[in-house]
Amino acid sequence: MLELNGVFGRPYIDLEGAVDTGDFEAIDDEIALGLCLTDPGFCGAGLRSLGWATSSHPEPAYVDAEEVIAGFGPDELDRFIALADDPDAFLAARRVGHRPGDASEHCFGRRQMLYLKHRHGVHFPWSVAYPMLAPEGGPPGAGRDFSDEARRLFPHTVRFVRRLPFVTITRCVVYGLDPDHRGPTHRDCAGDEPGLREHIIFVPGRPKHYFLWSERARRKLPVESRVFWFNDRDYHGVEPAPWFRYSIEVDGALDPDFVRRITAAA
Repeated sequence: MLELNGVFGRPYIDLEGAVDTGDFEAIDDEIALGLCLTDPGFCGAGLRSLGWATSSHPEPAYVDAEEVIAGFGPDELDRFIALADDPDAFLAARRVGHRPGDASEHCFGRRQMLYLKHRHGVHFPWSVAYPMLAPEGGPPGAGRDFSDEARRLFPHTVRFVRRLPFVTITRCVVYGLDPDHRGPTHRDCAGDEPGLREHIIFVPGRPKHYFLWSERARRKLPVESRVFWFNDRDYHGVEPAPWFRYSIEVDGALDPDFVRRITAAA
């Protein structure tokens, strides 16, 4: 544990025994169908420019989206902005320093991502990034509800997430990887930021092969659980596999009693 930030003295917390996974088969079935009936985005193309990627774990030198955009001339930048779902909103966001992409629940517009991919070879490792919550609109800290589409297409998933030990939920996203794609080794911040983000990841279908990466020891630690909580200040990634696989990440504020029980057990 000197090598990882971890959670309560452990590399990660296995929560399979703490939540009921009896609906996983039904969840997996509806995720497979529901993703065919919606239009999920994809993401993961800006980890290096965000400062989230590790340089100690050897991986392919993927083309980074923000580095490509930084090299656009005026004409190509105008073309790229015109491809946005809402060009005026996209331009206004960039003017105030907001960066659509990996730091945002919603990535670039689909036409923009396809342009980066086809014209410049940008790699989006996560082929599915589907946010299940409705856009923000309530008071800060009040949490968010599921979108109408998510409730319609993913009822088993919504019921499962609502049973998780959260007081409020601020984010719920389906992340999927195509066959033979890897989740690049990264952490979800640019430095040693304090705090422990409360979140739960669950994998209802095929194994996703998560791992934690120790910068100090230069070694991997497989995450051998279908429901877990890890410290996202630790580097982590996903091994390539010959099939599509996905996980669902839920962020928010966990029930304090649940956290106390987990702490005591750990």
